[in-house]
Amino acid sequence: VFIGHSPVPDGRPSDNLQEVRQFRYFAFEPPAFPSGFACHAGDQWFTANRRAIDVLLDHAAQAPALLAHYRRLEADRHVAAEESFYHTLFLNCPGLRIENNNLRHIVWDFGAHPKTLTLRDLPGILGSGAHFARKVEPRKSVGLLATLALTRGLRARPAK
Repeated sequence: VFIGHSPVPDGRPSDNLQEVRQFRYFAFEPPAFPSGFACHAGDQWFTANRRAIDVLLDHAAQAPALLAHYRRLEADRHVAAEESFYHTLFLNCPGLRIENNNLRHIVWDFGAHPKTLTLRDLPGILGSGAHFARKVEPRKSVGLLATLALTRGLRARPAK
């Protein structure tokens, strides 16, 4: 499983400014987590194989209190469940190989949304080893998309 993640100490974000930014929505209640079951959070994007998905579905079915916890938090708008639910289940399942890398090239410029990538970002994208790049927009990223298409032997589609 390739998933960017960090632990959430005691089910709550720490006073560390970076963690506060990353986990700004979390308001966990420790009783939702079984003893020895650690809470994790991170990017909502991940890459998993069939075995990991089977483990995810099996564990989710066996943890109704955990599912109810995330549903309640998301319904109350305290948390974006996809930024913690998968991480928490995957990282508490023995036998899964976890890489702390979601295989996405994303540039954050201190805002709520990632930077729109342009041709200037091409060296970073190609050097990242990522399988996906985010965020591109048809007009602003036209040079980048055309160059990536050429380097991959694809035909670029014109911007609308």
